[in-house]
Amino acid sequence: MAKKCVSCGTDLPNDAGFCTECGAQQPEVRLCKQCGALLEKDALFCGECGAKYEDPNKQQTERPVIKATPVTELKEEKKWTTSQMISIAVGVLVVLFLVIAIFNGVGENKGAVKKAEETQAISVKAETIIDDYIRDQAKAEKEYKDKKIELTGKVSSKGQYRNSQDYYVTVGRRMAAGKSYYVLLRIPSKMAGKLNKLHIGDYVSAEGVCQGIVEQEDPTDVSIQIPAQKINEND
Repeated sequence: MAKKCVSCGTDLPNDAGFCTECGAQQPEVRLCKQCGALLEKDALFCGECGAKYEDPNKQQTERPVIKATPVTELKEEKKWTTSQMISIAVGVLVVLFLVIAIFNGVGENKGAVKKAEETQAISVKAETIIDDYIRDQAKAEKEYKDKKIELTGKVSSKGQYRNSQDYYVTVGRRMAAGKSYYVLLRIPSKMAGKLNKLHIGDYVSAEGVCQGIVEQEDPTDVSIQIPAQKINEND
């Protein structure tokens, strides 16, 4: 059965989208796939053969979704600009300079200790060192740091350093201007026998290269340390 134009009534093919006489747009026609009969707009079954109407558009939307295999993205090779290459080169040179400076500093420090060991020792009392540091700390550092010292003092305390196998002996201590000044002998573990012979109140003589002020957690503690190479050699 052919359809008619909705505007002028002219007979038209079922698949016509527009009228050949008046040009009016035609509504979509639903045809039975079984017998080809024209179906009503909302009909679910064919009025001629009874076949169930299946909407082709609905079937199309209900097709299974096929997932595409992900394709590995090809990354474009990064090209360095001239300014970036210069920045990298400068950074490498700065790091290299710092490494060289650190090694030179370590070498200079070892050289200073070795030189101090070869020079004549300064004979001084622990109390005198404390007096000098209280009076002028910068001048005292210049006078004693990295110098070979022959030290005498009175043992007021002894113990072991935290996170170290070395021991310490306090041979001078005084409070001044809200700060605590200490003179400490640093005793390596191999000299523990010498340490065991020392008692609180004993007088001690030692020799070593002064490290000057060693920074402490409490900024009010001024710790002047001397790694001992000799202790009571005359005993």
